[in-house]
Order: sequence, then C-alpha cells, then structure tokens
Amino acid sequence: MIDEYLLDTNCFLTEHPIATVGKKDPKFELRMWRGPAWNSMTYWAARGCLNYGREDAARIILEKALDASAKQFKRTGTIWEFYHPLGGKPEQLMRKPNTDKNTPCHDYLGHNPLIAMARMYEMLTQ
Repeated sequence: MIDEYLLDTNCFLTEHPIATVGKKDPKFELRMWRGPAWNSMTYWAARGCLNYGREDAARIILEKALDASAKQFKRTGTIWEFYHPLGGKPEQLMRKPNTDKNTPCHDYLGHNPLIAMARMYEMLTQ
C-alpha cells in the first residue's frame, strides 16, 4: 500500500502530499476534500508509514509537505487550511463554491500539525 499508493506520484504523492483523493482517480478535483492536501492527513500517512517500519517513506512524505508549506508561507505569510496538491497557489482552490468562503482559510492552525510534522521529520533525519 505504501509503495503502490502513498509513494506513487500519480496517486497520493503529489507536489504537496497527501492528496485527499488520488490524482488518477476520476473523482479528483481541486475542491476541499476531493483532492487538495491537508497537512493533518499527511501527518497521519507519515505516522502510518512509521508504524509499518517505513521511515524512508515517512521522510519523503514529510519533507515534501514541509517544503511545500514553507514555500506558500514565504509567499503569503500564512498557514493555510489546505494546500494545492499540484504545487499551485492555495487561493486557486475551491472550498465551498457559490459562497463567500470559497477559498481555504488562512492563519489556520486548528488541525494543521506543522510542528508535529517538523519534529517527526527532525527525528527521522538525525
């Protein structure tokens, strides 16, 4: 499962992992829970890799997500609710179309485990 799905760049290992719907799935789209990457999901995928003794996979997933989050933070000065899985701007994603809340929330730390992800990555690279 790890190699065939989580580490597959045509599935879940997108520019900002982990896409909530696999990139090759016909239901994939750039809308809230249908494709964008949420760091909370990415964190749990990395934890799962560790539980199965795949530190290498956890390291790959975390490094990509942390780098992609940092890129957007440098550009916008904010932490986003969810991220563009293909490396685009979070502002290009749809959240709730036809409402005034159609882009991801910014300054979002509710369930964005960036600190836990950074600590896990640091543990894996020591």
